[in-house]
Amino acid sequence: MRAEVGLLTRNIKMMGDDSSVATDYGSHLMLTGSAENGLVGKIAYTEFTKCGQPQIFGRYCHHFHMAGDVPESYSIGNSVHHSMARILTIHGVHFLYVAWNVGYRVKGHNFFIEDGIETNNVLEYNLAISSLLVNNMMQTDMSVASFWITNPYNHFRFNRAAGSDFYGFWYEIKERPDGPSHT
Repeated sequence: MRAEVGLLTRNIKMMGDDSSVATDYGSHLMLTGSAENGLVGKIAYTEFTKCGQPQIFGRYCHHFHMAGDVPESYSIGNSVHHSMARILTIHGVHFLYVAWNVGYRVKGHNFFIEDGIETNNVLEYNLAISSLLVNNMMQTDMSVASFWITNPYNHFRFNRAAGSDFYGFWYEIKERPDGPSHT
């Protein structure tokens, strides 16, 4: 028998307060701006818990938002557990490196490539365990996926998903007004 094992504790912690779970309103980290103006986000070996604000769109545990090309940015070795909204969201971001992260009992799509415009991101060696459905975010989160993938022009390799309420990997290739995003 084989099993996935992921360490959840870290020395650096970002967390909501004691009321976060009851109010569904925890901490969140959003990195936004453009690389041309100096945005470089390096998140490494941090423990996130009691994070996310599912009733507010875009308030996820950690979120790279509309930053364009960010080849010097990364999310490496983090843990996210017992939280209300997503492990990591990538929205309007390209060339982000995401590796060796682990999530446990996080609501909503856990590793979330948001719009289908995101390309050349590398997600490898990540682990999502017990992804939980939620009914106060997007409708698709009621059929939760550990990895929600919207564009085939990203690199997914050696990732693991176990025990999700619905799906491990969900490829939702989105259509654009000018045609499919994968052409």
